[in-house]
Amino acid sequence: MQKIGDIPNTRADSNGEFTDGNVAAGVPPTILPAEWFNTIQRELMSILSAADIEADSEEFDQISRAILKLVSNGIDANKFLKTDNNLSEIAAAGPNAVLAAITNLNLLTTVNRANGSLQSASNLSGPAAMAAAVANLGLTEAAAAVANALKKSANLSDVANPAAALKNIGGFAVRGPLDSKNLNLIGNTDEIGVWYQITDAVTENNNYPVRASGTLLVMPSAYGCQQEYTSYSGLKFVRGLSAVWSGSGPWQAWQQISAQQPKAVTTSDYIRIPDVPGGLIIQWFAGNTSMGEASMGPLSFPIAFPSACIFSSVSTLGNGTGACDQMFQVTSTNRNSITLFSQVFGSGSVPGTAIPLILVIGY
Repeated sequence: MQKIGDIPNTRADSNGEFTDGNVAAGVPPTILPAEWFNTIQRELMSILSAADIEADSEEFDQISRAILKLVSNGIDANKFLKTDNNLSEIAAAGPNAVLAAITNLNLLTTVNRANGSLQSASNLSGPAAMAAAVANLGLTEAAAAVANALKKSANLSDVANPAAALKNIGGFAVRGPLDSKNLNLIGNTDEIGVWYQITDAVTENNNYPVRASGTLLVMPSAYGCQQEYTSYSGLKFVRGLSAVWSGSGPWQAWQQISAQQPKAVTTSDYIRIPDVPGGLIIQWFAGNTSMGEASMGPLSFPIAFPSACIFSSVSTLGNGTGACDQMFQVTSTNRNSITLFSQVFGSGSVPGTAIPLILVIGY
């Protein structure tokens, strides 16, 4: 479309626009030639033509209807933003469209600040440089102290060096079961504490002072440590090192520091004097009645001798009648049992009514 100034000799102003002129000042007004009116008419007719509307001299709203028609038919409705969608059309167009919209609205700086801010729902989990954030808050020393603090819920399991911690507070460690440990090998200061043994048999060849389960105390002393062993029956023994700890001693002999406790005995039992490894063991028990002149056994001892049976004797228990004319001989012994030979004489009856009473001594 041409402006009035595009037509020569119309006296338009320097902007190519109409002017009323100033006759008194010698400025003529703009001339309105037919060419300019034809331009306006052609532009208006082109609007009707584009909307497929025939010009009608009796209608005066054709331009308005033509524009409405062109708007409704010629523009994609998806290109419009709808108030009910709250700008979701821009989000649907992709991140580039969102960035362009933010930039066009001069909101880029505001958005960047918001992205870098802490969110209340994140509970301070946001900062990538956590150490820097802690330092900026002046909490470096506090954070280090918290990191090294013991947790109540851990029940001291988070102590880095339990032995050192126990030593620092003057505590005495509960070490646990001895199992099959040899007591000669427990004398290092790192093994100070309370130990326990629950199996009598394990004590046999592991340098215990008595063949009985009990409690071992390892305590600091001259040359390193000393040991105190208390059997479950109440016997107490002590020993110490005779020189600097070598890894297995050198240990002095065990010394008993408590009296022998009274022991309830039965008709088939034993006693050890003193009640320490190597002590003399006396055993007694009764055999079965004789079945005639024949071998009887082997008859098992109440306990096996650790080393040997060195003495044996057998006597006869009868009822004071001739039917008990019987006797018994010892034919052999070992660490575990004894074998007898039964003899019948005089008025002795078969099967017999007498029984053998056996006494053995060993160590």
